[in-house]
Amino acid sequence: MNEDIEKLLETNLFDPPESFLDEVMLRIEVLPLPVRETRKLEWIALIGGTIAGVLQLFAFLFGIWAATAAG
Repeated sequence: MNEDIEKLLETNLFDPPESFLDEVMLRIEVLPLPVRETRKLEWIALIGGTIAGVLQLFAFLFGIWAATAAG
């Protein structure tokens, strides 16, 4: 069965016409927007969220330590 699949994958089932790429590019009306630079406020929000996540992680680890040390 695997040999049949390999033979099928090796054959070209469809050859697109030479003008295919040009036709597709002509039909594209909107190109993706360029990537803009991040603003200072976005960096501050990202750093603040990271700090909050790390604090939550430490609180969770402290809770596990406290529960295991008490028993």
